[in-house]
Amino acid sequence: MVKMHQQTDDILLRRYLLGEASLEEQSMVEQQLLSQENFFNQLLRVEEELTDQYVAGKLQASEKYHFESYFMKAPERRESVEFAKAFNRHLTENSKAQPGKTSFLAFVSQRRTIVQAGMVFALMLLAVVSLLLWRQNIRLKKEIQQAYSQPARSTRQDEDLKLQLNQAKARVDQLAANAQQQQDQLAKLEQELTRAQTPSVPRGIESTVAVLTLSPGISRSADTAGIANLSAATRQLRLQLKTNEGGYRIYRAEVQTVEGQVVWAHDGLSSRGNQITITLPAGLITRSDYLVVLSGARANQEFEKIGAYYFGVIRKPI
Repeated sequence: MVKMHQQTDDILLRRYLLGEASLEEQSMVEQQLLSQENFFNQLLRVEEELTDQYVAGKLQASEKYHFESYFMKAPERRESVEFAKAFNRHLTENSKAQPGKTSFLAFVSQRRTIVQAGMVFALMLLAVVSLLLWRQNIRLKKEIQQAYSQPARSTRQDEDLKLQLNQAKARVDQLAANAQQQQDQLAKLEQELTRAQTPSVPRGIESTVAVLTLSPGISRSADTAGIANLSAATRQLRLQLKTNEGGYRIYRAEVQTVEGQVVWAHDGLSSRGNQITITLPAGLITRSDYLVVLSGARANQEFEKIGAYYFGVIRKPI
């Protein structure tokens, strides 16, 4: 019975997201979004399923039309679709390659102390929690604004709606407080990790140089994703690219948006051990998601693609 009810809700949410629901169905969905947290999580899941099916070309013709004409009106949804397309594109390009896959935690346990390994794990976990809290915060605020814009149908409904709005505001405030606490802890851990991994950075300029170590691979999981925290004082972003591909005379690195636009490129790079370091102006980094494409050239040969690295960016105040 519960499974059948959930399937019915999925169909209703699918119609709601594609703009096919009636006014009565829209009102029912929006009231449940404000009063039931599980229903909101179910909406996010159905939204992600629609996006994945659209990118994979699995939507029916009528659903595809409503998806493009109604669902993608929201800027954040268009960005989510573009991001999913970029991931599929890069995963397809790398499906024939067989790069060496080394667990980041295993590398840390071999190269760093147990304390640093735990610090990296905590850093990744806090980054994921922070992003999830931020996304839910934005969605709740949007639902509150939509609820305010709807005319009241009766005095009783007004009172119930005010109560629901107050409860939603309380949840938003709590989420904001939790997100800020997670951000503070994340920033502290990042500073400690940066000092532990980059002892060559002179004292006094740590705040102007952000350092991030990346392993090859494109994934949404926290095990391979890197997060660069940039403040207004940050002038340079230093990326340390791990690679298991040797035997190349020189290397080339390109920093791209997820849409494929190149924002920075440099040839003539050399490796130190299994690491290639690039430094680019922080002012070029204006978005939240980027890819680094690494290529190598052997003696008297053209450049060939070695791997790709994904990293996200969070802007922080001074």
